Amino acid sequence: MKYGIWRTRYTRLIKNTFEGWLFINGQPLIFESEIQALNELKRLEKMIYDANIKHEVKKYCEVVK
Repeated sequence: MKYGIWRTRYTRLIKNTFEGWLFINGQPLIFESEIQALNELKRLEKMIYDANIKHEVKKYCEVVK
């Protein structure tokens, strides 16, 4: 099982909420274990604080067609 960091960005209007996986350099930020993802999440939260953005660790799965 792989884990990623999910980002939800809230705006003043509920209709303008944006969600999606956190990407760095065009690649999703994916980890082999939940602990690795949580450690990276803590590191990101120390560097970047924005009251309008919520980050959380979720199971990552790719849809292959």
